[in-house]
Amino acid sequence: MTGNWWAITLRGAAGMLFGALTLAMPGLSLAALVLLFGVYAIAEGGFTLVAAARGAAGRPPSC
Repeated sequence: MTGNWWAITLRGAAGMLFGALTLAMPGLSLAALVLLFGVYAIAEGGFTLVAAARGAAGRPPSC
């Protein structure tokens, strides 16, 4: 995990930004919130895959 600190930091920053935008603009429609959350979820999935690939390198699979 120490090698992937940047991914965890970026995840936290994205979550805080998403929360701040939601609080700052309460008039957003539901469709806009769903779109923003979808982008966040796709980015989060990508960072999770990168972290998993880097964390599992060189280790035998566990059953």
